Amino acid sequence: LVSDVNLVFVVDMEGPNVNLSVENKTDNNHYNSNVSVNIEVTDDNLVKNVITITTPDGSEDIVEELTPTIDAYGQVTKSYKYDFTPGVNKDGNYKVAITSTDIISGRDGSKAEYEFIIDSTTPVIYFSDFDSLNGSFRQSFDKVTVNIDETNIGHDDTNMMVTYVKTTPDGVTSEPIVFRQRANTASYSTDENGNSLFADADAIYTFTASGKDA
Repeated sequence: LVSDVNLVFVVDMEGPNVNLSVENKTDNNHYNSNVSVNIEVTDDNLVKNVITITTPDGSEDIVEELTPTIDAYGQVTKSYKYDFTPGVNKDGNYKVAITSTDIISGRDGSKAEYEFIIDSTTPVIYFSDFDSLNGSFRQSFDKVTVNIDETNIGHDDTNMMVTYVKTTPDGVTSEPIVFRQRANTASYSTDENGNSLFADADAIYTFTASGKDA
């Protein structure tokens, strides 16, 4: 008589392999069009994937738990896709993060994440006291205040410009002075050398505010 006893086990020295990719990816992670985050996880004995979606309204954990088997060794692949659409998803900061763990205890898990901003709103630019100032005549003046409603006003790729020129009564217009506005509200009274913008002779003063967001 012959008895056969099989001893079968798995040696696993590596954690899960997590690959995160982004469709329509921009260089500055700002979007006013659709963006999709794709995640693919491969592992020999995958146990759990925890995907955290952070939006302007808070965070949500999506958990998938698995039971590893020797029969499925080397064949476990899980794929996830998350789509975000401006106008459907509100403007603000987003993050998609995953932590993937396998059956071997003591590992922190394999991680990947992507942070981005949805900004579908055109900047709103307005001057303080526009109605009373525009077209008016004044004996003296000290500053002009520009307000810009823009979520990403401080981003390097956001380009909000305020341009100043003055035209004297004899029709001579000065070279423009251009300020780059990096705050939602800014007041203009002096040039970069500290000289008053309004201290010279009588003149027509023109301020133009314009720009694009990231």
